[in-house]
Amino acid sequence: MAASRSEALRESWREYYSRAAHESPRHPGARDYLKDDLAATLARMIPPDARLLEVGCGVGDLLARLPNPSRTGVDQLGEMVQAGRERHPGIDFRVAEAPDLSALGEQRFDAIVCDRLCHSVLDVRALLASLAERLTDDGRVFLTAFNYFWEVPTRLAEQAGWKIPAPTSNWLSESDFQNLFEMTGLEVVRYDDRLMLPLDLPGVGTALNRYLVKLPGWNLLSLYRIYVLRKRRGARPERRKATVTVVVPARNEAGNMPAAVERTPVMGGGTELIFVEGGSTDGTWQTIQEIIANYKGPLSLSAYQQTGKGKGDAV
Repeated sequence: MAASRSEALRESWREYYSRAAHESPRHPGARDYLKDDLAATLARMIPPDARLLEVGCGVGDLLARLPNPSRTGVDQLGEMVQAGRERHPGIDFRVAEAPDLSALGEQRFDAIVCDRLCHSVLDVRALLASLAERLTDDGRVFLTAFNYFWEVPTRLAEQAGWKIPAPTSNWLSESDFQNLFEMTGLEVVRYDDRLMLPLDLPGVGTALNRYLVKLPGWNLLSLYRIYVLRKRRGARPERRKATVTVVVPARNEAGNMPAAVERTPVMGGGTELIFVEGGSTDGTWQTIQEIIANYKGPLSLSAYQQTGKGKGDAV
């Protein structure tokens, strides 16, 4: 059941990307402004002689706007790859669905662009680990992500026709990203908070997007961030051996329990998943017991019934 839900979400994202490639929102101004800003910013950040890879490249329009002679793009949709080859013959396109980048063979890259893919993949940790494996020793990952404060405005923009509606997304905070970088052997070299107003309004847009967004406090309202990452250097062995405990408070969550197990990765030296069930009326406790009895995977599972009330008490 959990696998079917994951596959359904994966298929929803495939359909979304296919639709976005062929269809524009009713008001494309914000989308186009964002694309222009990202292309111009990456062109300044990425050395022009770097061997460049974009994961989730679509038809390759972003790659085509960067000056690097060596450009490779991978995308999960074969139709996008074929369209990209016809549209931008100077780019090497491959079919691959992140985090599996085996289609690239043994290739390594000086710069890897991953534009907002972290919002749609089912396993962000696996995605970051696969990017790190494809870096040269001194390479950089250029990871873009929407600010999670914009989750509600983004949904409103979808309703207003400014953005094509997307499936369920991963919305991650800065601390979430820092934990994921730590787990995957990456470290932040720098980051750039971009845009407070994704529209070309003379005077106002310039003041907000060029100056105000850089000020402490105001940067928390930026639309998106570009993380520049490299392989972590001098990591302490004892940090890699640490084990991880994940606590899952659950009340009336029977339908979500299989996915909680499926989507929890093995972290550090080992991972245990502890369910704390709190007075459910939908069979959550019975579902947890069945999962534990039938589970054969790498996680260590256990479960307890809560004696008090509330999430804080459960944790």
